[in-house]
Amino acid sequence: MNNKRKRDDNAPPERTIINCDGSCLNQTSHAKRRAGYSVFFGPADPRNVSEPVVGDKHTNQVGELMAVIVALERSTGAVQIISDSKYVVNGLFGERGQRAWYHGWLANGWRNAARKPVANRALWERALRAAAGRDFTLVWQKGHAGHAGNESADALARAGALRARRT
Repeated sequence: MNNKRKRDDNAPPERTIINCDGSCLNQTSHAKRRAGYSVFFGPADPRNVSEPVVGDKHTNQVGELMAVIVALERSTGAVQIISDSKYVVNGLFGERGQRAWYHGWLANGWRNAARKPVANRALWERALRAAAGRDFTLVWQKGHAGHAGNESADALARAGALRARRT
């Protein structure tokens, strides 16, 4: 007797789980602020990423957004991305049945609900390009709550921010 189950063609595809995080050091000093980001596929996975944010804008939001962008750009197939950033989850995917914020931004000419220009627009546009046609979910996970994947991603993001400090 064969104990292997036949895959149901109507079943959802298997999803690779990816944890993402951003980190920003010295947030109170604009001149000293340095950010990094991470993409964590699993322990000792060669696809793991720990990088400093490149450019002049070093914020936690930029690190969080870069992490999800890189996860989408460097992965294939169906993925579930876990992030502790409601900013990114709500902006790109939506939460609890709510539409993602980007729908409103596009309809309003890249202006937010307060009618101000959307912060980090170039990164949001890159995120939308990376997400186009992808089978992915983006799930919020409370940070610093003992979730192993989030804690590992946090450590890698902090390492990326520390490398940004030295450059």
